[in-house]
Amino acid sequence: MPPLVFHLDPFKITKVVICTTSSICLRCSIWSRSMFCMEPPKLSRAVAGIVQKALDDANISLREVCRQTGISPTTLHARLKGYRPFQLDEIELIAQLVDIDVAELMRLAVTSAAA
Repeated sequence: MPPLVFHLDPFKITKVVICTTSSICLRCSIWSRSMFCMEPPKLSRAVAGIVQKALDDANISLREVCRQTGISPTTLHARLKGYRPFQLDEIELIAQLVDIDVAELMRLAVTSAAA
């Protein structure tokens, strides 16, 4: 029987998977036998979608976001794809960049996640 792999985050076990192949998890970079350790939470996906839409509406390139916020391109890509959740400080920086109130951005994300 293949071994079980536990993928941990600071608050809970996110998923237990039965190992079938060897690889590095594409979302958390933990060596495991699965390609992905978990599906991102609904609110994290909604935040990523709202941030992406706000950047598109403001016509700001990802390169410009990285330059003005100090977020690395790799990190920003992972956040926008939903592989990793946004940090609150990152959301605040991006909201300032696109001239949207953080509370409004989060309200849109919560509304989107609830739908």
